[in-house]
Amino acid sequence: MKFLRYFVLQVLLTVYLSLCSPLVMASDDADMAAQDQQMIMHLLNYVAGDYRRAVADGMVLNWDEYAEQQEFSGNLLQKIRQLPNRPGKRVLEQKITELVRLIDAKAAPQRVADLCKEISLGLIETYDVSIAPQIIPLLSGVKALYMENCAACHGDSGKGNGIVASRYTPTPTNFSDATWQGARSLYAIYNSISLGVNGTAMRSFSNYSDEQRWMLAFYVSGFADNDMQRQQGRLLWQQQTGDPLFPDISSVTNTSTDEVREHYGEEGVALFAYLRANPESMNRAQPSEQDTLLFSIRELKVSRDRYLAGDVEQAQQYAISAYLEGFELAENGLRLIDSELALKIEREMAIYRSLIKKQVDTAQVVAQVDMLEDLLHQASNRMSSTSLSPAMIFFSAMLILLREGVEAILVLAAIAAFLVKTERRDGLRYLHAGWVIALLAGGVTWYVASHVVSISGASRELTEGIAALVAAVMLLYVGYWLHSLAHSRKWQLFIHEKVNSVLGQGTLWGIAFISFLAVYREVFETVLFYQTLWLQSGEESQSSLLAGMSVGAVILVFVAWLIFKFSARLPLRLFFNVNAVLLFVLAVIFSGKGIAAMQEAGIFSLTMVDFPRIDLLGVYPSQEGLLTQGILVFSALAWVLYQRVIAKS
Repeated sequence: MKFLRYFVLQVLLTVYLSLCSPLVMASDDADMAAQDQQMIMHLLNYVAGDYRRAVADGMVLNWDEYAEQQEFSGNLLQKIRQLPNRPGKRVLEQKITELVRLIDAKAAPQRVADLCKEISLGLIETYDVSIAPQIIPLLSGVKALYMENCAACHGDSGKGNGIVASRYTPTPTNFSDATWQGARSLYAIYNSISLGVNGTAMRSFSNYSDEQRWMLAFYVSGFADNDMQRQQGRLLWQQQTGDPLFPDISSVTNTSTDEVREHYGEEGVALFAYLRANPESMNRAQPSEQDTLLFSIRELKVSRDRYLAGDVEQAQQYAISAYLEGFELAENGLRLIDSELALKIEREMAIYRSLIKKQVDTAQVVAQVDMLEDLLHQASNRMSSTSLSPAMIFFSAMLILLREGVEAILVLAAIAAFLVKTERRDGLRYLHAGWVIALLAGGVTWYVASHVVSISGASRELTEGIAALVAAVMLLYVGYWLHSLAHSRKWQLFIHEKVNSVLGQGTLWGIAFISFLAVYREVFETVLFYQTLWLQSGEESQSSLLAGMSVGAVILVFVAWLIFKFSARLPLRLFFNVNAVLLFVLAVIFSGKGIAAMQEAGIFSLTMVDFPRIDLLGVYPSQEGLLTQGILVFSALAWVLYQRVIAKS
C-alpha cells in the first residue's frame, strides 16, 4: 500500500509539473539561482573567516571546526554545479575544487582566504551578484532595531553576553572581537543576518526588509571600532583629494578590515571605520530625485510591514522617513515639472501617516501604500523623462528666492520703518546684525549639512517649525503693541517722551532676535530648495540658476526699498495700524507653516480635513493648523475691538 501511495503521488506530481507555466518555472529557477549565489558567497565568506580557527602551521587546532570547513567546501562544489551555465562557470568549479584540496591538505589560512576572495570576485563578475545595498542606508533608528532583535543573545554592546546567551552552544558571536571582525566583510555579516548560520542559534532574518538587514550589518560591524578611529576617519574623509580609497559603497561592503589594513595601513582602517559608521557620507552630493523616490517607496513598504506586524510606532517612524528622507528631497524638483502630482503625493502621504495614527484596519493601510507606490513611480517616470530648460531653471531660481524672501523682507522693513519713525535709528544696527548673522548661520548650516554631518529630515522640519512658531509669537506680541500705540490718546506723547525708556537694551536685542528668526528660517529652507535645483539643472544650466538667484536678490532689495519708502510716508497713526496688521498676518502665516513643519517631523498630531491649501498664506488642510490660525485671527480681531472701546472711553 505504501508503494502504491508513493506511485500515485509521483504520477500526480509529474502531471502537475507538466501543466505548470514555463514562465512560472523559469521565475522559480531564477529565484533559486539567486539564492544559491547568495549562499555560495555566504559559505565563501565563512570559510575565509573561520578556517584560521581550525588550522595553523599545517596542524588542526579544532577538529570540529575543521570538519565543518570540509563540509562547507564540499557544499560549495555542489552548489556551484547547480548554477546556470555561464562563461566562467567552469573556471569557478576548478577553483572551488582547488579550495577543497587546500583544506584537505591543511594549507595555510591566508592562502585559503585569498582563494575564497578570488572565487567570490569571479562569482560576482560571472553571475552579476549584488554585494551592496541598492540605496545607502540611513542608520537612524538602527540601535532600537538591534536591541529588539539581537541584544538578548549578543548583548547590548555586542560582546556575545546577552541575557539568554548561556542557553546556546556554541555561544553567540562576540562582535567586539577584532579578530572576528577583521576577517569579515559587511556583505558577509549581511549574509549571516539574511540566511542565518547552520549549527548555531543564529536564525535567518529574511522576514525583515533588505534595508533593515543592511542597517544591522553596518551597525554590528562597528562594535570592534572605537570613537578615536572614527573621528580620525572623518577628518581623512573630508581632507582626501584625488581618487578616494573607497570610491563607492560596494568597496566598503565587500572588503574586510584585515584587507584594508594590508593595503592602506592604520589610516585606511580609521577611514573604513568612519564610513561603516556613517555610510550616508558616501553621498558626496545629494542623491538623484529618482533615488530618493525609490527610497521613499521602500520606506513605505517597511512601514506597512511594521504596521501589519502590530508595531504602530515603528510604522509611523518609517512613514515619516519616507516623506522627509525620500519624497521631500525630490518634491521641489517635481513641482517644477508637475505641481499637481507633487501636491497629491504630499497630501496622500499625510493621509497615510494619519491612518497609522488612528490605527485603522490593515486593509486601508495596505491600499494607501499601494496607491502611494503607484504615484511615486509616476513621479519618478515624469522626472526621468523631463529635462528643465535654462529658462525654467532661471525663473524657478528667481521665484524661489522671491517666495521665501518676501516674508522676511516684510518683517525687516516694518521694524526698520518703526525705528526710523520713532527716531531710534541707533536700533537699526541691531536689526541689521540679526539678519546678517542669520545669513552667516545659513551658510554654516549648509556647509555642516553637506560636509560634516547629515541633518535628517526630521531635524530640518524641527528647526523650521520651532523658528516659525517662535517668530509667530514674537510678531504677534509686537503687532499687539503697535496697535495699542495707534489707539492710545497719548500716542504722540509716547513717541516723543517714552520711546527711549521702552526701547532699552533688552528690547533692541529682541529686535535683533526677531530679525534673525525671520531670515534664518527662510535661508534654511531656501538652501534646501537650491541644492535640489542645482543638481537637477546640470552643468549646462547652472549659470541660468545663478542668474535667476541674482535677479531675485535685486528684486527683493527693490521691494524692501518700496515698502520702506511708502510706509515711512504714512501718517504716524496710520503707520502703526498698517504695520500692526502686517505683523498680525505674518504671525498667522508663520504659525501655519510652523505647525505643518512640526507635523511633518512627527512632533504634532495630524488630522486631515477637506480645506483648500494656500501655501502663500501658510494655510494647510489640517485640523490642528487651521484651529491654531483661527484662534490667532479671533484673538487679533478681539484685540482690535477692545482697543477701539478703550479709545472711545
